[in-house]
Amino acid sequence: MGLDENLLRAKLTYILNLTTMNEQTKILTELKDLLEKSMLTREALEELTGNLATRDEVAELSSLINDFIDEMKHTYEELLIPADQVNRMEDWIIEASSKIGLPYEPFTSGSEK
Repeated sequence: MGLDENLLRAKLTYILNLTTMNEQTKILTELKDLLEKSMLTREALEELTGNLATRDEVAELSSLINDFIDEMKHTYEELLIPADQVNRMEDWIIEASSKIGLPYEPFTSGSEK
């Protein structure tokens, strides 16, 4: 029991000792009403937590997200291979065109013909 709880109990005991039965009933009724407004019932708590995901659902979702990320990494790596092959091929074409005397202008994005 914390210090705040002890102080509340002492104050409540003190107030109840100094008051009449009717005043005590009124104080206790007000306290009960305040507690009912301030505290959640078991049903309200279950209703609030009923929409939360379970640990298993979170673990499954996390696993799916990780699988998706791995697949995206794999796809990105696969896209790098053809891009590198195209760059090497273009370098070869540039070198070959200068050796055989055919003009070649590498494609650059945004160039107009």
